Amino acid sequence: MRSFRISFLTIIGLLLVCVSLACGDDEVATIDTTATETATETATETATATAVVKEVDLPTRLDAAASMHEENTSVHFRIEHENGGTEVIPDTVMISSEGAVRGTEALSLRIVAESFGFRVNLQVRVLEGTAWLTNPLTNQWEEEDLAIDALFAGSQATPQIIRQIIDPVLADIEQIRDEEAQRITGTISSDLAVKIWGIPAESDLVGGDVEVSVWLRNSDDRIVQLQIDGPLVAVDADNIVRRITFWDFDVPFEVEAP
Repeated sequence: MRSFRISFLTIIGLLLVCVSLACGDDEVATIDTTATETATETATETATATAVVKEVDLPTRLDAAASMHEENTSVHFRIEHENGGTEVIPDTVMISSEGAVRGTEALSLRIVAESFGFRVNLQVRVLEGTAWLTNPLTNQWEEEDLAIDALFAGSQATPQIIRQIIDPVLADIEQIRDEEAQRITGTISSDLAVKIWGIPAESDLVGGDVEVSVWLRNSDDRIVQLQIDGPLVAVDADNIVRRITFWDFDVPFEVEAP
């Protein structure tokens, strides 16, 4: 059970990425409908110029996004992989997880992992300093003494994913959980991605830069998805994808002791 507890602690550090991401303010252009034709043309040119500035000033927009999301009180999230998983400790690979976190007070989480060739389903609840985990062998709840804030130190680097995207560019408008979102693509240092993804420092790291995408919801510019494409460690497949999706920002939820 101790190895699964270590896995749990590592995955929680990864999950706190969710709390550290962000949203930015939308820009609104207004046109005086009573203006003359010349004034209208000028306003149109100004609005066009403003839109261009918004596009080329993506680092500022992303920085505002990162700062705003840090102020969220709660969020739901799903972490998933394509073409592999993330080895959180030797012989234990996290495949996916889904849950909700409220500040440093509460967490509800389901984890799917593979360990020594077996698929493992683990449930976690944390409430005001006490954690309960299901034993993967008996499926019974076991109590652990754990405060979420003790794990927040590892999450402080996570806004850097957004703030340190290299050469961000606008891509397509896409549907994320049935809502339109603007995709922004770029690259980040794989060393930064490794730290944020909770990969052990002693792993055989690939190095270099990796592709990253972030989706801003059109309705309010919140970050609703973050994706990293490409290997971070030597055992990763060339086409591995790591993805985090966010929704229900600041929506209250309850966690009950088992």
